[in-house]
Amino acid sequence: MTALSRNLDSLIRNSLFAIVAVVGASMMLTTTASAKGNPVYYTAQLEAPTKYDTKVVKGTVWHCEGDTCKASKSRTKDEYVCAKMARKLGEVKSFTAGGVEFDAVAIATCNGND
Repeated sequence: MTALSRNLDSLIRNSLFAIVAVVGASMMLTTTASAKGNPVYYTAQLEAPTKYDTKVVKGTVWHCEGDTCKASKSRTKDEYVCAKMARKLGEVKSFTAGGVEFDAVAIATCNGND
């Protein structure tokens, strides 16, 4: 192996290491930033699984998995957020806003059964 090929081989290995390190660090920072920027405020359990993974309802981004959907805080009243979400994603079994669970009357109102 010549000196030139050894230098080229070393340069390629070092470049690949640097690229992997930069990509890994940027992925970690992006994940951390998005997790800190959008805390879960609303949690809804639906009567049946929804077909959506992500759905925007009146400016609120809902992330759903099966019959559970979560979103960050909206500027709209919690009762309206629940009602709008129920119309688009399905009937609500339980709903929590800011750690406070809606009672049966609030759930009925949310589902339009008031």
